[in-house]
Amino acid sequence: MSVKGGEDVEGKVIEQKAYALLKEAIKQRASDVHFVPAGEQYTIYFQTVATRRMVDQFPIEYGKRLIAHFKFLSRLDVTESRYPQSGAFERTIDEKTYNVRLSTLPAFPHESAVLRIQLQEQLIPLERIAWKKQWYESLVSILRAKQGLFLVTGATGTGKTTTLYAMADYAVRTDGRHVMTLEDPIERRLPHLLQVEVNDQRQFGYEEGLRAMLRHVPDVIVLGEIREEKVAHTAVRAALTGHLVLATVHSSSLDGILYRMLDFGISFELLRQTMLGGLTQTLHKKGDHLRPHLTLLCGHSLTEAFQQIERRTIARERTVESMAFEQVIDAKRHRTRA
Repeated sequence: MSVKGGEDVEGKVIEQKAYALLKEAIKQRASDVHFVPAGEQYTIYFQTVATRRMVDQFPIEYGKRLIAHFKFLSRLDVTESRYPQSGAFERTIDEKTYNVRLSTLPAFPHESAVLRIQLQEQLIPLERIAWKKQWYESLVSILRAKQGLFLVTGATGTGKTTTLYAMADYAVRTDGRHVMTLEDPIERRLPHLLQVEVNDQRQFGYEEGLRAMLRHVPDVIVLGEIREEKVAHTAVRAALTGHLVLATVHSSSLDGILYRMLDFGISFELLRQTMLGGLTQTLHKKGDHLRPHLTLLCGHSLTEAFQQIERRTIARERTVESMAFEQVIDAKRHRTRA
Protein backbone atom coordinates (compact mmCIF):
# COMPACT_ATOMS: atom_id res chain seq x y z
CA MET A 1 0.00 0.00 0.00
CA SER A 2 1.32 3.47 -0.89
CA VAL A 3 1.89 6.18 1.72
CA LYS A 4 -0.98 8.19 0.26
CA GLY A 5 -3.22 5.12 0.33
CA GLY A 6 -2.34 4.52 3.97
CA GLU A 7 -3.13 8.14 4.84
CA ASP A 8 -6.48 7.86 3.05
CA VAL A 9 -7.36 4.76 5.08
CA GLU A 10 -6.35 6.44 8.35
CA GLY A 11 -8.35 9.52 7.40
CA LYS A 12 -11.39 7.35 6.70
CA VAL A 13 -11.02 5.66 10.09
CA ILE A 14 -10.89 9.05 11.85
CA GLU A 15 -13.92 10.26 9.88
CA GLN A 16 -15.90 7.14 10.82
CA LYS A 17 -14.91 7.41 14.48
CA ALA A 18 -15.91 11.09 14.59
CA TYR A 19 -19.31 10.23 13.12
CA ALA A 20 -19.78 7.32 15.55
CA LEU A 21 -18.86 9.57 18.49
CA LEU A 22 -21.47 12.16 17.50
CA LYS A 23 -24.08 9.47 16.91
CA GLU A 24 -23.49 7.92 20.34
CA ALA A 25 -23.62 11.34 22.02
CA ILE A 26 -26.98 12.03 20.37
CA LYS A 27 -28.25 8.58 21.37
CA GLN A 28 -27.34 9.30 25.00
CA ARG A 29 -28.89 12.80 24.78
CA ALA A 30 -25.59 14.51 25.52
CA SER A 31 -25.46 18.24 24.88
CA ASP A 32 -21.64 18.38 24.93
CA VAL A 33 -18.69 16.13 24.13
CA HIS A 34 -15.48 17.01 26.02
CA PHE A 35 -11.97 16.05 24.85
CA VAL A 36 -9.79 16.35 27.97
CA PRO A 37 -6.04 15.64 27.73
CA ALA A 38 -4.76 13.58 30.66
CA GLY A 39 -1.20 12.28 30.58
CA GLU A 40 -0.66 10.29 27.39
CA GLN A 41 -4.31 10.00 26.45
CA TYR A 42 -7.49 11.96 25.81
CA THR A 43 -10.47 11.23 28.04
CA ILE A 44 -13.87 11.71 26.39
CA TYR A 45 -16.83 12.87 28.48
CA PHE A 46 -20.51 13.20 27.58
CA GLN A 47 -22.30 16.09 29.29
CA THR A 48 -26.06 15.87 29.85
CA VAL A 49 -28.29 18.23 31.82
CA ALA A 50 -27.63 16.36 35.05
CA THR A 51 -24.32 14.52 34.67
CA ARG A 52 -20.85 14.49 33.10
CA ARG A 53 -19.77 10.94 32.34
CA MET A 54 -16.55 9.43 30.98
CA VAL A 55 -17.27 7.31 27.90
CA ASP A 56 -13.92 6.59 26.22
CA GLN A 57 -10.17 7.15 26.14
CA PHE A 58 -7.84 7.59 23.15
CA PRO A 59 -4.06 7.84 22.73
CA ILE A 60 -2.92 11.47 22.48
CA GLU A 61 -2.09 11.37 18.77
CA TYR A 62 -5.42 9.72 17.93
CA GLY A 63 -7.28 12.34 19.96
CA LYS A 64 -5.37 15.12 18.19
CA ARG A 65 -6.42 13.73 14.81
CA LEU A 66 -10.06 13.60 15.91
CA ILE A 67 -9.91 17.22 17.04
CA ALA A 68 -8.19 18.18 13.77
CA HIS A 69 -11.00 16.48 11.85
CA PHE A 70 -13.64 18.47 13.74
CA LYS A 71 -11.61 21.65 13.11
CA PHE A 72 -11.62 20.86 9.39
CA LEU A 73 -15.40 20.41 9.43
CA SER A 74 -15.71 23.73 11.31
CA ARG A 75 -13.49 25.54 8.77
CA LEU A 76 -10.85 26.30 11.39
CA ASP A 77 -7.06 26.19 11.15
CA VAL A 78 -6.21 22.52 11.77
CA THR A 79 -2.54 23.36 12.41
CA GLU A 80 -3.22 25.98 15.11
CA SER A 81 -3.28 24.76 18.71
CA ARG A 82 -1.64 27.74 20.48
CA TYR A 83 -4.78 29.92 20.48
CA PRO A 84 -8.47 29.28 21.20
CA GLN A 85 -10.67 28.72 18.16
CA SER A 86 -14.42 28.35 17.71
CA GLY A 87 -16.52 27.32 14.74
CA ALA A 88 -19.51 25.24 13.72
CA PHE A 89 -20.69 22.68 11.20
CA GLU A 90 -23.81 20.66 10.40
CA ARG A 91 -24.20 16.89 10.36
CA THR A 92 -27.17 14.73 9.38
CA ILE A 93 -27.52 11.66 11.59
CA ASP A 94 -30.47 9.26 11.32
CA GLU A 95 -32.25 11.69 8.98
CA LYS A 96 -32.04 14.56 11.45
CA THR A 97 -29.78 17.58 11.00
CA TYR A 98 -27.68 18.75 13.94
CA ASN A 99 -25.68 21.92 14.46
CA VAL A 100 -22.34 21.20 16.12
CA ARG A 101 -20.27 23.98 17.68
CA LEU A 102 -16.58 23.39 18.29
CA SER A 103 -14.53 25.29 20.86
CA THR A 104 -10.82 24.60 21.40
CA LEU A 105 -8.53 25.69 24.22
CA PRO A 106 -4.70 25.60 24.28
CA ALA A 107 -4.38 23.68 27.55
CA PHE A 108 -1.05 22.29 28.80
CA PRO A 109 0.43 20.08 27.47
CA HIS A 110 -2.19 19.31 24.82
CA GLU A 111 -5.19 21.09 23.33
CA SER A 112 -8.64 20.61 24.88
CA ALA A 113 -11.88 20.71 22.89
CA VAL A 114 -15.65 20.76 23.42
CA LEU A 115 -18.41 19.95 20.94
CA ARG A 116 -21.88 21.41 21.58
CA ILE A 117 -24.62 19.41 19.79
CA GLN A 118 -28.02 20.93 18.98
CA LEU A 119 -30.84 19.55 16.88
CA GLN A 120 -31.45 21.80 13.88
CA GLU A 121 -35.18 21.70 14.39
CA GLN A 122 -37.78 24.26 13.46
CA LEU A 123 -37.49 27.47 15.42
CA ILE A 124 -39.40 27.23 18.70
CA PRO A 125 -42.00 30.03 18.80
CA LEU A 126 -41.96 32.50 21.67
CA GLU A 127 -45.30 31.31 23.04
CA ARG A 128 -43.87 27.81 23.60
CA ILE A 129 -40.84 29.12 25.48
CA ALA A 130 -42.78 31.72 27.47
CA TRP A 131 -45.64 29.28 28.07
CA LYS A 132 -47.01 31.15 31.09
CA LYS A 133 -49.27 34.05 30.16
CA GLN A 134 -47.42 36.60 32.32
CA TRP A 135 -44.06 35.61 30.83
CA TYR A 136 -45.34 35.92 27.28
CA GLU A 137 -47.05 39.26 27.86
CA SER A 138 -43.95 40.69 29.56
CA LEU A 139 -41.65 39.64 26.71
CA VAL A 140 -44.03 40.92 24.03
CA SER A 141 -44.18 44.26 25.85
CA ILE A 142 -40.38 44.45 25.84
CA LEU A 143 -40.23 43.56 22.14
CA ARG A 144 -42.58 46.44 21.35
CA ALA A 145 -40.10 48.93 22.86
CA LYS A 146 -38.35 51.18 20.36
CA GLN A 147 -35.07 51.13 22.26
CA GLY A 148 -33.43 49.71 25.35
CA LEU A 149 -31.42 46.75 26.62
CA PHE A 150 -32.73 43.30 27.58
CA LEU A 151 -30.36 40.67 28.99
CA VAL A 152 -30.68 36.89 29.26
CA THR A 153 -28.64 34.76 31.66
CA GLY A 154 -28.60 31.14 32.75
CA ALA A 155 -26.39 28.08 32.95
CA THR A 156 -24.81 26.55 29.86
CA GLY A 157 -27.26 24.47 27.83
CA THR A 158 -30.46 25.98 29.22
CA GLY A 159 -31.59 27.47 25.91
CA LYS A 160 -30.59 31.13 26.18
CA THR A 161 -29.80 31.42 22.47
CA THR A 162 -33.03 29.62 21.57
CA THR A 163 -34.95 32.22 23.56
CA LEU A 164 -33.13 35.09 21.83
CA TYR A 165 -33.91 33.55 18.44
CA ALA A 166 -37.58 33.22 19.39
CA MET A 167 -37.71 36.87 20.47
CA ALA A 168 -35.97 37.99 17.26
CA ASP A 169 -38.35 35.87 15.18
CA TYR A 170 -41.35 37.48 16.89
CA ALA A 171 -39.97 40.97 16.20
CA VAL A 172 -39.62 40.15 12.49
CA ARG A 173 -42.79 38.18 11.83
CA THR A 174 -45.22 40.04 14.07
CA ASP A 175 -43.92 43.61 13.98
CA GLY A 176 -41.95 43.60 10.70
CA ARG A 177 -38.81 44.96 12.35
CA HIS A 178 -35.32 44.87 10.85
CA VAL A 179 -33.36 42.41 13.01
CA MET A 180 -29.61 41.76 12.87
CA THR A 181 -27.67 39.21 14.92
CA LEU A 182 -23.99 39.11 15.88
CA GLU A 183 -22.90 35.61 16.90
CA ASP A 184 -19.81 33.53 17.70
CA PRO A 185 -20.48 31.36 15.75
CA ILE A 186 -23.91 31.50 14.07
CA GLU A 187 -25.79 28.69 15.81
CA ARG A 188 -28.79 28.42 13.50
CA ARG A 189 -29.25 29.94 10.07
CA LEU A 190 -32.54 31.79 9.81
CA PRO A 191 -33.39 33.31 6.41
CA HIS A 192 -35.54 36.14 7.78
CA LEU A 193 -32.72 37.48 10.00
CA LEU A 194 -29.56 39.24 8.86
CA GLN A 195 -26.91 37.21 10.69
CA VAL A 196 -23.27 38.20 11.13
CA GLU A 197 -20.50 35.96 12.50
CA VAL A 198 -17.57 37.36 14.45
CA ASN A 199 -14.08 36.27 13.43
CA ASP A 200 -11.35 37.12 15.93
CA GLN A 201 -8.66 35.80 13.59
CA ARG A 202 -9.55 38.61 11.20
CA GLN A 203 -9.83 41.20 14.00
CA PHE A 204 -13.61 41.23 13.59
CA GLY A 205 -14.87 40.73 17.12
CA TYR A 206 -18.08 41.77 18.88
CA GLU A 207 -16.96 45.38 19.25
CA GLU A 208 -16.05 45.80 15.55
CA GLY A 209 -19.12 43.90 14.41
CA LEU A 210 -21.49 45.91 16.56
CA ARG A 211 -20.08 49.23 15.39
CA ALA A 212 -20.38 48.10 11.76
CA MET A 213 -23.96 46.88 12.27
CA LEU A 214 -25.10 50.27 13.55
CA ARG A 215 -24.41 51.74 10.10
CA HIS A 216 -27.09 49.41 8.68
CA VAL A 217 -29.77 50.96 10.92
CA PRO A 218 -31.28 47.82 12.50
CA ASP A 219 -34.37 48.10 14.69
CA VAL A 220 -33.33 45.13 16.82
CA ILE A 221 -29.79 43.90 17.54
CA VAL A 222 -29.20 40.42 18.96
CA LEU A 223 -25.77 39.85 20.54
CA GLY A 224 -24.58 36.32 21.24
CA GLU A 225 -22.84 37.52 24.39
CA ILE A 226 -21.62 40.65 26.17
CA ARG A 227 -18.29 39.62 27.65
CA GLU A 228 -16.07 42.67 27.31
CA GLU A 229 -16.20 46.23 28.63
CA LYS A 230 -16.00 47.84 25.18
CA VAL A 231 -18.85 45.68 23.86
CA ALA A 232 -20.98 46.55 26.91
CA HIS A 233 -20.47 50.29 26.34
CA THR A 234 -21.23 50.02 22.61
CA ALA A 235 -24.37 47.98 23.34
CA VAL A 236 -25.59 50.58 25.84
CA ARG A 237 -24.95 53.40 23.36
CA ALA A 238 -26.94 51.50 20.75
CA ALA A 239 -29.76 50.97 23.24
CA LEU A 240 -29.85 54.71 23.93
CA THR A 241 -29.97 55.73 20.27
CA GLY A 242 -33.04 54.03 18.87
CA HIS A 243 -32.14 50.33 18.93
CA LEU A 244 -33.59 47.44 20.91
CA VAL A 245 -30.62 45.33 22.04
CA LEU A 246 -31.10 41.72 23.16
CA ALA A 247 -28.07 39.88 24.54
CA THR A 248 -26.81 37.16 26.86
CA VAL A 249 -24.46 37.86 29.74
CA HIS A 250 -22.85 35.57 32.32
CA SER A 251 -24.19 36.05 35.84
CA SER A 252 -24.74 33.82 38.86
CA SER A 253 -28.12 35.39 39.63
CA LEU A 254 -30.90 37.39 38.00
CA ASP A 255 -30.15 40.75 39.62
CA GLY A 256 -26.49 39.90 39.04
CA ILE A 257 -26.93 40.97 35.40
CA LEU A 258 -27.12 44.57 36.66
CA TYR A 259 -23.97 44.19 38.76
CA ARG A 260 -22.26 42.58 35.77
CA MET A 261 -22.97 45.64 33.64
CA LEU A 262 -21.77 47.91 36.44
CA ASP A 263 -18.57 45.83 36.58
CA PHE A 264 -18.12 46.61 32.88
CA GLY A 265 -17.99 50.30 33.82
CA ILE A 266 -21.54 51.29 32.87
CA SER A 267 -22.69 54.06 35.21
CA PHE A 268 -25.66 53.41 37.49
CA GLU A 269 -27.78 56.20 35.95
CA LEU A 270 -26.98 55.17 32.39
CA LEU A 271 -27.89 51.57 33.16
CA ARG A 272 -31.15 52.63 34.79
CA GLN A 273 -32.07 54.67 31.70
CA THR A 274 -31.21 51.79 29.35
CA MET A 275 -32.39 48.56 31.00
CA LEU A 276 -35.76 47.19 29.95
CA GLY A 277 -35.26 44.04 31.97
CA GLY A 278 -33.78 40.58 31.94
CA LEU A 279 -34.50 36.93 32.55
CA THR A 280 -32.77 33.86 33.86
CA GLN A 281 -33.63 30.53 32.28
CA THR A 282 -33.56 26.98 33.63
CA LEU A 283 -34.82 23.65 32.28
CA HIS A 284 -37.20 21.46 34.27
CA LYS A 285 -38.21 17.89 33.48
CA LYS A 286 -41.80 17.36 32.37
CA GLY A 287 -42.30 13.71 31.50
CA ASP A 288 -39.66 12.74 28.93
CA HIS A 289 -39.04 16.34 27.90
CA LEU A 290 -37.28 19.39 29.29
CA ARG A 291 -39.37 22.51 29.70
CA PRO A 292 -37.99 26.05 30.04
CA HIS A 293 -38.71 27.98 33.22
CA LEU A 294 -38.24 31.74 33.10
CA THR A 295 -37.71 34.17 35.95
CA LEU A 296 -38.18 37.74 34.76
CA LEU A 297 -36.71 40.99 35.98
CA CYS A 298 -38.85 43.82 34.62
CA GLY A 299 -41.34 46.45 35.69
CA HIS A 300 -41.69 46.58 39.48
CA SER A 301 -39.03 43.92 40.15
CA LEU A 302 -36.50 45.82 38.01
CA THR A 303 -37.26 49.06 39.88
CA GLU A 304 -36.77 47.24 43.20
CA ALA A 305 -33.45 45.79 42.02
CA PHE A 306 -32.14 49.25 41.14
CA GLN A 307 -33.35 50.64 44.48
CA GLN A 308 -31.54 47.85 46.31
CA ILE A 309 -28.31 48.61 44.43
CA GLU A 310 -28.74 52.29 45.30
CA ARG A 311 -29.26 51.51 49.00
CA ARG A 312 -26.20 49.25 49.08
CA THR A 313 -24.11 51.89 47.33
CA ILE A 314 -25.17 54.59 49.80
CA ALA A 315 -24.51 52.27 52.76
CA ARG A 316 -21.07 51.41 51.39
CA GLU A 317 -20.22 55.09 50.84
CA ARG A 318 -21.29 55.91 54.41
CA THR A 319 -19.12 53.09 55.74
CA VAL A 320 -16.13 54.40 53.79
CA GLU A 321 -16.78 57.96 55.05
CA SER A 322 -17.12 56.70 58.62
CA MET A 323 -13.85 54.75 58.39
CA ALA A 324 -12.08 57.80 56.94
CA PHE A 325 -13.45 60.01 59.75
CA GLU A 326 -12.27 57.53 62.40
CA GLN A 327 -8.81 57.48 60.83
CA VAL A 328 -8.65 61.30 61.04
CA ILE A 329 -9.70 61.24 64.73
CA ASP A 330 -7.14 58.53 65.51
CA ALA A 331 -4.43 60.57 63.79
CA LYS A 332 -5.34 63.66 65.87
CA ARG A 333 -5.26 61.64 69.10
CA HIS A 334 -1.87 60.27 68.16
CA ARG A 335 -0.49 63.78 67.53
CA THR A 336 -1.97 65.06 70.82
CA ARG A 337 -0.28 62.25 72.78
CA ALA A 338 3.00 62.93 71.01
